[in-house]
Amino acid sequence: MKSFPEIWAVIPRAKQSNTAKVLVALLVLRATSAASAVPAAKVTQLLRLKLRGKAPTNTADALRKAAPGTEPHGDVGLTWSITPRGIQALEKLTGLPLSPAISATGYGLVDLHPLVRSVAEPLLDGQHFVEAVGRAVKELNFTVRQRTARTADEGVRMMMQVFSPDSNSQPRLLLAPITHEWEKDRQEGFRFLMAGVQQGIANVDKHGRLAISSRERAMEVLAMVSFLMREIDSAQRVT
Repeated sequence: MKSFPEIWAVIPRAKQSNTAKVLVALLVLRATSAASAVPAAKVTQLLRLKLRGKAPTNTADALRKAAPGTEPHGDVGLTWSITPRGIQALEKLTGLPLSPAISATGYGLVDLHPLVRSVAEPLLDGQHFVEAVGRAVKELNFTVRQRTARTADEGVRMMMQVFSPDSNSQPRLLLAPITHEWEKDRQEGFRFLMAGVQQGIANVDKHGRLAISSRERAMEVLAMVSFLMREIDSAQRVT
């Protein structure tokens, strides 16, 4: 994510309007959705810090007038976020590729499953991106073993047995009771997701080299692992 001065510096002086100011502020504050929206006071604080006397005199009014580049949340616009149209407007003003930065940071560490975050965060902070993903997947596998009382990680075979929709004399984890064909499809799909993570990530990490060279790429994979972990948390153990 680029800083406020880096973005602001490439906007032509004639186009440095109040709308541009609040859009840049929301972007830098990563207020890109209802979940990450920020109050107008926080936008004001950033603008006064960065622009001093050139900050808007009424930030709330500037945020309202910046629509549809901005979006209010709450009954009276208690918080604000930048919209995809707002991001596109800034890209047009600056010539910078800002959308990829947003997609990479819209889902952050705070959103990860607690176990995934606990093992990955220190490694991400140290820029050990492959290790962060590898440790998270190991934690995923360990959680499966804990839930099913398995003493060893049996890789793809384990995942295919544990998440099978059909009884196989092994402890299994079901996302929900299976009474309809679509519920069986969901279980089968999750089964292949878990086996795919084992084969395509865990095995590659163990025997080869994962192609993860950036924090953004690592976060994409960690988000997937986090989703799988939450599904396992709510799954029902059956025998």
